[in-house]
Amino acid sequence: MRRWARALRDNPGLLARLRAERGWEPDTLRRWRIGFDGERITVPIIDQRGALQGVLRLRVDAWQKPKVLAAAGSRLGLIPHPELVAGSVVLVEGPSDMLAARSAGLPALAVPGTHAWRAEWARAFTGRDVTVVMDADRPGRAAAVRIAADLGRHGARVAIVELDPGRDDGYDLSDWLRAGNNPELITDLSHTRARHTRIAASSGDTWTERIGAALPTSRSAIRLDARAAAVVAGPLGGPRSWGCAAF
Repeated sequence: MRRWARALRDNPGLLARLRAERGWEPDTLRRWRIGFDGERITVPIIDQRGALQGVLRLRVDAWQKPKVLAAAGSRLGLIPHPELVAGSVVLVEGPSDMLAARSAGLPALAVPGTHAWRAEWARAFTGRDVTVVMDADRPGRAAAVRIAADLGRHGARVAIVELDPGRDDGYDLSDWLRAGNNPELITDLSHTRARHTRIAASSGDTWTERIGAALPTSRSAIRLDARAAAVVAGPLGGPRSWGCAAF
């Protein structure tokens, strides 16, 4: 991992491209030990003790298929591990969104795909404020409801961000940030469950109304913003695979 991290650090052309195209700041890449193995961007999966338990390899160019590969023997986990991050957090879909969000100043953790979430992970968020930001598509919205329910059962204070209720094309947080939106709006635009249900009913958005009905407690909130483009989740390769949105 150190060799790959040095390879990225010593590649100013690639760093500039990642900053321009994806909004990834060099300081953020260094902080989370992001590297380059000569073909793909490497993202370490670290456990609560800081030990390596896997590596995800994100594509650099659009022609590379699939979008994300898991190194052989990798074990699934949140990126970074929630016990390594204090305070409130933003749960996003995939490491690419995590890096974009952290580059914008948001305390993001990546769920490595819409079907990757495990209910037992919610225990690490007891008593914490958690904002769930999944992609604007059917799998992302279903995952957001499932994650919010698990978090609520374990005593987290949960909010869901709906990036764009009118879209179903995989529009994600990276797209929303690249569109020039203020990251602070993610936490500022908060509604109670009842308020969100009224918004959904008045807009005819039955999907977001179903989200409001599915949240586990009255402490949960729905957070809305209506702008954002599209990155579609792709499968990981290797002996274990799961969907993960990334470039």
